Amino acid sequence: MAWVTERKDVLSTLFLLSALHAYAIYARRPSVGRYLIVVACFVASLMAKPMLVTFPLVLLLLDIWPLGRLRLCERKDSARQADSPPSTWRWLVIEKLPLFILVSASSAVTYFAQR
Repeated sequence: MAWVTERKDVLSTLFLLSALHAYAIYARRPSVGRYLIVVACFVASLMAKPMLVTFPLVLLLLDIWPLGRLRLCERKDSARQADSPPSTWRWLVIEKLPLFILVSASSAVTYFAQR
C-alpha cells in the first residue's frame, strides 16, 4: 500500500523522462511539433508534482553537454546546416522561455495554494 502514496512521484518522473527523451529528439531535428511534445510532457510533470521547476535549467545544461548544441555557434556559419536555428546562448535561452513561463505560473500557483 505504500506505493500508492508515491504515485505523484512516479508520475512526475515518468513525464520528466518523457520530456527529456522528447527534448533529445527535438535537439537533433528542431520543429514546432517536437517542441510542443516537450512542453506537453513538462506540463504533465508539473501537474503531477511542481518540484520540477529546474527543468529548463537542466535543458540548458544538456545543450552544452552531451547534446553539444552550443558548439555549433563556434564553427563558421557556413558549416552550420541551413535548416537549423542558430545555437547561441541567446537563442538557447529564448527557446526555453515558454518553459520558464510555465515554471513561473506553477510556482505562483503552488505559493498561493500553500498560503
